[in-house]
Amino acid sequence: MCVNALPREKAGTTMNMDQIRELVWSGAINVQINVKQSLLLNEVSHKESLVNVRIPRDTYLVLYLPAIVSHLRNSLKIDPNGNDGGTYWFEFEDVPLFWNYPLGVLYDSMLALNPPGRVSRDTENSINVWKIELAYGSNPPAGVIPLINGIDQIKSYWMHQWKQSCYILNGSAKQVMSLSMQDSQQFWGSILNRDRTNFGRISSKIIPKRPKFIPIILHQTLPDIKRIQLSATECKDDGSLQTVADLAKIQFPEFFQDNQVLMKAVSNGIEVPLHSNVFELYQRLMSFDGFLHVCICLVSNDEYGEA
Repeated sequence: MCVNALPREKAGTTMNMDQIRELVWSGAINVQINVKQSLLLNEVSHKESLVNVRIPRDTYLVLYLPAIVSHLRNSLKIDPNGNDGGTYWFEFEDVPLFWNYPLGVLYDSMLALNPPGRVSRDTENSINVWKIELAYGSNPPAGVIPLINGIDQIKSYWMHQWKQSCYILNGSAKQVMSLSMQDSQQFWGSILNRDRTNFGRISSKIIPKRPKFIPIILHQTLPDIKRIQLSATECKDDGSLQTVADLAKIQFPEFFQDNQVLMKAVSNGIEVPLHSNVFELYQRLMSFDGFLHVCICLVSNDEYGEA
């Protein structure tokens, strides 16, 4: 049996679970999409090819691709419908962005996000914008899944993720497989329509109160790109709570040397304490695909010096 969880703050001093889940669900990123010059008609200027959109953190960037391409259709020299066998993908500083991960995860891992530093740089009137590029071709970069069947392919992938997370949580995918047709349709509709009520109602049929294991994906971008999927237990063999640090030390021992911690963990745009219990973190910050995504970011030289 596990020892008690981390002590709670006094009543009224912290947000309750529903408030935290609402913040996770409502989080968004301002994104500016620029089109690679080779895809534009000669008479189209750089400014004319820009698309600005605010996208929820907890969704797939590629769900907004049809609207982005539609906005640009008169500026592109290629078939906007992609009927020539090519596929679209996004890039950040020439590094491909994998559409099968939540937008917020891509942002946090690609920018090696430093939330405290970002907040200190911001002013009351500033707007953070993530500038990325839209690319197109018949041979996408390694790791980019070609988008062939549009939204049906995205839905199929998302449901596959839920089957995986359900199996990890329950030891079986039965809870997902036994959803009624109506629930399955409303579950996917809750992602497209940003309907948190239906999402919470249906996901509660899948996620047990006491899971067998906790589905987690650790994301590392620097110095190498890695995606590590884990099935973590709430407690360790000695009965103590499993923490983010416990998992990180196993997967990234090089970041724990000489009593120095050279990394930080970021989820949903916030730095989470390494002593956080993984199950409590899952309950608060779980993504729309049933996994807890944690980005492993290197500590900057300034932060290391301060430490």
